[in-house]
Amino acid sequence: MTNAAKTMSARVTLGVTVDLEPMLRASIRASKRQHLGTDEVTEQDMQRAREVFAARTHEEKQAPDPTVLERIRKGLPEGVELVELLEARDGSTSTSGTVLQVNDLSLLPAITIDNSQPGQTPAKPFEKFAVTSEGKLLTLQGALEDPGVAVDGASEANPIFSAVKMWLKVELPTKPKSHNARRTDGGALIWELVLGADLSPKGGRQTVPVELCCVLPS
Repeated sequence: MTNAAKTMSARVTLGVTVDLEPMLRASIRASKRQHLGTDEVTEQDMQRAREVFAARTHEEKQAPDPTVLERIRKGLPEGVELVELLEARDGSTSTSGTVLQVNDLSLLPAITIDNSQPGQTPAKPFEKFAVTSEGKLLTLQGALEDPGVAVDGASEANPIFSAVKMWLKVELPTKPKSHNARRTDGGALIWELVLGADLSPKGGRQTVPVELCCVLPS
């Protein structure tokens, strides 16, 4: 790898979005069955439940544990900064993620995110990624992988969630030469792996390839 590779920085977010609507529907059904003798759930019921859920989680939202933040920061290599632990709610949808500022994309495979519970192994989400440079081009290759936590016997009738979406967002200082991102949001590139209610990849996909090529600054 040439020294030129060290001039390409990026903001990298690794996140998970969960749709908790089945949990809300089950809660409404149980309440109506107990108090009204019916288990019919209308769209009006669901909309009200989404609003209450979003408002309640907003009120109950707490600042990230300072000890967790400090542990994550200490575990990051020099040149990588923790920007934010993302926590957001939109109706019945819950999103969490880790936002990192990476001064040198070649550091990506070395990143360890130590926000695990005591006794668990810290995550190395990019350890299989490869960053190479040739001439004025820098290439990033990797994949979003099936986490391997599928629930045996589960189905779309899962009482907690209907879908889980793992996603990676990369924001570069310049427009990439090429990429295979599933979608874009402004200048951000986004790759997504959608899991079903049984936490297995929908459509049988085990990985979502991540590829991008950038022209290094002069």
